[in-house]
Amino acid sequence: MNGAGDVFKHLPGDGWLVIVDELPAVGGECSLLADHFIRRINLSNTPMHITPKTVDNHISSALIDDLEIILDSQVETVDLADASLVQHASPGLVLLWGGGDAKTWIASLEIEMLGSSINNAICDGALLFSAGGAASALGSWAVDDLSAQPIPGLDWLPGAIVLPWINDPAESNSVRELLAKWEAAYALGLAKGRLFAFGPHGQVEVWGGAAPTVVLGSDWG
Repeated sequence: MNGAGDVFKHLPGDGWLVIVDELPAVGGECSLLADHFIRRINLSNTPMHITPKTVDNHISSALIDDLEIILDSQVETVDLADASLVQHASPGLVLLWGGGDAKTWIASLEIEMLGSSINNAICDGALLFSAGGAASALGSWAVDDLSAQPIPGLDWLPGAIVLPWINDPAESNSVRELLAKWEAAYALGLAKGRLFAFGPHGQVEVWGGAAPTVVLGSDWG
């Protein structure tokens, strides 16, 4: 999917942004994931896992354990509410995961210090790896429930509606209605381990599992 044109906007700076429905295992369909990490992560600063404080993070521990072995570096876990640690760390890898719906992540990442710190890290070449509700928050709009009205997202992926919990967005009447209303939008279905990566020069790559399902608004022809 390299050279995907104007549908997928270029990221600022030199960083990568990766979205997935839930954290994958390093191996199996994601056998090349370790290689992607090694080639694209600057380990000058400690990798960072940002997560809501109230969540039990045992689900993410397997990937973090693998990352610490692959990268030969400790992954520091930081409370989502503690923006100052992100600001001073300038991490080469930022992992957003640990539960919470899109609204929770949007409210926290909209805080100027935290959002700016992560964006600055991406501009400096960091890799942002987000899953679940955190991935939903990154689009122009977020939908936690297909029966609910969309809410404004962070717009870090301009024009996108990121749907980690649905296989094919076209199967949903409400998503089709959203795309008809916002004709320059597009929907990404990430269910079943689809892992999508956006690069700084317009690269759009599948890093594991099947390719995400992309449904375009009518403006894309």
